[in-house]
Amino acid sequence: MLYCLLPDQGQEPAFTISAELQSAIIGAAAGGVFYITALLLRTWLSNRSDHNAARHESRVRFLQEQISSLYGPLSGYLHETTTYYEMLRSITQRLRADSAAGGEDPQLCEERIRIVSERFDSEYFTRINRQIAALMRSKRHLIAEEHFPQYLRDYLAHAADWDATRLVVRELGRGHDYAGISGQQWPDGIVASVDAILYELRRDYRRHLRKLGRMG
Repeated sequence: MLYCLLPDQGQEPAFTISAELQSAIIGAAAGGVFYITALLLRTWLSNRSDHNAARHESRVRFLQEQISSLYGPLSGYLHETTTYYEMLRSITQRLRADSAAGGEDPQLCEERIRIVSERFDSEYFTRINRQIAALMRSKRHLIAEEHFPQYLRDYLAHAADWDATRLVVRELGRGHDYAGISGQQWPDGIVASVDAILYELRRDYRRHLRKLGRMG
């Protein structure tokens, strides 16, 4: 039995607690400990779930910005410029074939090609180059790679070369068309590289969205 209010040594206790009541008290205490433990565990799991959800939401927002503000537009610009380039090449081939078939003076044909090429330049290539350069200046912090990639460095050098060449021609005339002043050509594989990164970002974006969906 549990003795309470013990008197002086040699005297009987003031009162005693029965074994049944003692068991009830112990059971209640154990139940209280279990409840508090369960409550703490539930709180910890809830906080952990909230932390994971916040982490996934943060990642989703960043991926969304990378896709919509940088790699989506960049891929679109690159595909646009390659499409116009292929169109210009087809037109050039067609003009030369028609000129040769008709026995025309080749110089006349080349003059037509020059006129068309300059129009493509002013309407498409120069505009797109500047749009990409502006995109790189404002969204460089969204680059997926750890360091600024070489293919983008090469592209920006090519775009600067393009602008410099056109400036010289505009100021001094076509006799000073120093095409490729710096020697920097269009970087091979840039479209495939950007599209591959865009694909990975979109896949990662969908994966985090699915995880958030399961948490909800």
